[in-house]
Amino acid sequence: YWMYKFRNAINTSCIDNHNKTDIQAAFTSYLALSNNVPYVIFLIICTIFSNRFSKLFRVLAPLTTLFLLFSIVTACVEINTDSWQMGFFTLTILIIIAVGVASAVLQSGVSGIAALLPSEYMHIMVLGQACAGILASVAQILSLIGNCDSIKSALIYFFTSDSVIFLTLISYIIIQKSEFFKYHTYSLKDATALKNVSELESREKVSILHVLNLIWPYAVAIIFDFWVTIGIFPGLSVLIVPEGKGSIWNEKLYIPVACFLMFNISDFCGRIVGGWVPIPHSKRMQLLVLCALRVIFFPLFMLCNLQPRYHLPVFLSSDIYYISFMTVLGFTNGYFIAVAMVVGIKSVNPMLQELAGIILSTFLGGGLMIGALTSYVCIKIL
Repeated sequence: YWMYKFRNAINTSCIDNHNKTDIQAAFTSYLALSNNVPYVIFLIICTIFSNRFSKLFRVLAPLTTLFLLFSIVTACVEINTDSWQMGFFTLTILIIIAVGVASAVLQSGVSGIAALLPSEYMHIMVLGQACAGILASVAQILSLIGNCDSIKSALIYFFTSDSVIFLTLISYIIIQKSEFFKYHTYSLKDATALKNVSELESREKVSILHVLNLIWPYAVAIIFDFWVTIGIFPGLSVLIVPEGKGSIWNEKLYIPVACFLMFNISDFCGRIVGGWVPIPHSKRMQLLVLCALRVIFFPLFMLCNLQPRYHLPVFLSSDIYYISFMTVLGFTNGYFIAVAMVVGIKSVNPMLQELAGIILSTFLGGGLMIGALTSYVCIKIL
């Protein structure tokens, strides 16, 4: 859809893999930058002022905002933008920035709430994030194989997103009224805080630096993990050109399946294993080192058949290399983020766990921003 919207308007086809316009080639990186920079900024703000807003506000307000923003995107699908491509591009970027802000507030709120619940709920939260990726990939593939053009496919895709956000909004309103939710997010943690009043007089006085000093290996591991992942996926990885030509697999389904679906399924599997076989707290430095070693993925992907490229040669042209790299990239991303979030949060005092969850989410956002910047640089190096 985006490749169609930002194609050379003289060309009626959706995309020429070897002759992309400047916006087509860099759109995914523009998207990542415009989303992740405000995302990180507002995650930091939410961390500092985490106790100034209610849990209800930190979830309902961003969900409502996201629903309105995606409704605007959906409404724009059938508008002919060929005569004002740059204007539409600017509007899209502004919406993405607003989505980044709303997502930051939502991530902060949800992570803080999940940290207050029993540990399996934090694992469920990170699994849910991966499930969202799988559902989005499946929706994309189904819209493509349904013999729909780019516009109709996008309309189905975004309408599905609108529906999911709306259902999530209604679900949270119902869930937050349950006795289980109230018990774990209020009664239990407030009682724990009172028991620890001699150590820290109140939750508002808890030092962010004090908590960060306890969980910094996990925070840095998360930065490394998402720096590498977002540096490659999707900014670099969507530039892949398959070996074959002419079939529906090569022309329509290769990137949605080999890139998006493969990554998201692998990511989901990694998060499951991370909950079952975590790296213990005593070996947290090993987790940090393993996350740092993932930088090897940058040269591996850049040697695949990514197009357009002007400087580097292609050494790994076979589809097998690309699909294998995507599988390992997704699995390691999921495994390490599951371990870092679950073990990291539960390694601190119960009354600090909400703040720990918010801090780790902030570092996750930092990894996203650095990864988006790195992705843009890597595209220029190609």
